[in-house]
Amino acid sequence: YDMGGAKKPPFSHPFNDFFNDMFNRSFHSSKPTFGNDLLVSVPVTLEEVLKGCVKEVRYDKRNLCGTCNGKGGESVVCKECDGAGRKIHRGPHMNVQVSCQACRETGQILTKKCDVCGGSGLTEPEEKIVMFEVIEGLEEGMRFKYRGLGEPILNGEPGDLHIQVEVLKHEHFERRGIDLVCKVPIFYHQLVLGDQIDVPIIDGGTAKVQIPAGTQVNQKMKLKGKGLPKFANGGPTYRGDQYLELRLQVPKELSDPHKELILKLAEFEKQEQNEPIGQ
Repeated sequence: YDMGGAKKPPFSHPFNDFFNDMFNRSFHSSKPTFGNDLLVSVPVTLEEVLKGCVKEVRYDKRNLCGTCNGKGGESVVCKECDGAGRKIHRGPHMNVQVSCQACRETGQILTKKCDVCGGSGLTEPEEKIVMFEVIEGLEEGMRFKYRGLGEPILNGEPGDLHIQVEVLKHEHFERRGIDLVCKVPIFYHQLVLGDQIDVPIIDGGTAKVQIPAGTQVNQKMKLKGKGLPKFANGGPTYRGDQYLELRLQVPKELSDPHKELILKLAEFEKQEQNEPIGQ
């Protein structure tokens, strides 16, 4: 998602005499070059995905070296491309423009490196801050581009800053698209007899849910509209659902009274299994 401005101009080449003529005339004209792009990962919670917010993003960025003015040191004109930074391969049907590898499109060959920047033309990284709007419904891996907030380059345009979304894992919920799944521990008697329980919801707090008598292990229940919003980039949106996965909670340790009750239940269930059908 481009947070301002169009994409960088694409490369094009001629296919006939008219375009060849235009190509040759523009070969020695200035061509936009761009500095390094930067990529920053921003952690976002499910609560922030639900409601949206504005986060302060810090990142490191280099500037042009003040000692060599971004040149990297002393240099001479590249003989391979005559300082154009590009070369032309001429063919019978078309001419193809390629980057000059000798000077890496700079048109200059470095003869003596700057003592301060070591030839990079850039300073040590400095911390910068940009405000990033977390839009409702953001998804893992979404990337947003801020034009011109990347690193500068001599006689060119700054690169871009890319902010990539990293949705953090949640204590209670697992995200599946715009739906949420919550695993709820439950006791045997609640499944058999039914019960009303409190379950967490992403909005905060809990919701009361009625467990019907005779509910089976791993049965799913749905809380409609309690999931996450669909990403709509500021437009109309809607919310998914929250699903409850009922997980039977089996105690690892039993007190003597509890164990005695379980043994009585086991004896009763054995008798029920041995009863002839129809009696």
